[in-house]
Formats: sequence, C-alpha cells, structure tokens
Amino acid sequence: MANAAKSARLKTIVFIVLGNLVVHGVKVLVARPRPLQQMVPATGFSFPSGHTFNAVLIAILFWEIIAIVLQHQSTRVIVAALLIVWVGLVGLSRMYLQVHFPSDIIGGLFFGWAWFETTELMFELLHIPSRFGTHRF
Repeated sequence: MANAAKSARLKTIVFIVLGNLVVHGVKVLVARPRPLQQMVPATGFSFPSGHTFNAVLIAILFWEIIAIVLQHQSTRVIVAALLIVWVGLVGLSRMYLQVHFPSDIIGGLFFGWAWFETTELMFELLHIPSRFGTHRF
C-alpha cells in the first residue's frame, strides 16, 4: 500500500505541476491577448484559460478520490453533475469578469481533459500504479 500511495502522490504532482507548465507553454505559443475591457485586472495571455484548466484537473482528482467510497450509482451521478457544474461556473466566471473569450474557456476544458487522458496513458505505459485508478460511471 505504501508504494501505491507514493505512486498516487507522484501522479498527482505530475498531473498538476507538469500540466500547468504545459498550459503555460501553450499560452506563450499562442500568445492571444486578453479582452481589452476587463472587470478585474488580469495579466498574461488569454488562451487557454488556466483557471478552467485547473478546475478540470481538480474536479478529476476529486472524482478519482471520492468515487472509491461512493456506493450508489445515483450518488455518483449527483457528484459528477456537481463537479461538472462547478467547472462550468469557473469558466463562466472568467467570461463574466471579461478576462477570457468563450474560446479560451473551451480551450481550457479541452486541454484539461486531454491532459488527464495523456497522463493516464503515460502512467499506464510506464507501469506506474495509482491507488485511485480511473472511476467512470
């Protein structure tokens, strides 16, 4: 169990830290300016939305952890729906504050999911086990 816990911690660190480095690289590569009329000051490039990207990662991590203890299908559906709504609200709040365009939010969602799938494949190919695994419906 100790090795599984270490693997899960390693997977989490790689998932979050390396993922943020990748998204930052995409932001620099695309170099899309933010909207001009912002409600709050925001710096850096706009595409993809880093907040939305991180909301996707946090929702996935939360799901990976909590799905282990959820016994009933209906509870799993409710928790998954709440996580999806939360991620959506993060994206909508970034547009409301006028610091992102809708395509930035869609990009954050896409890159978040793509990063999850990439890290899952990477750890599988490296034969690094995870205590959490992937818990789908």
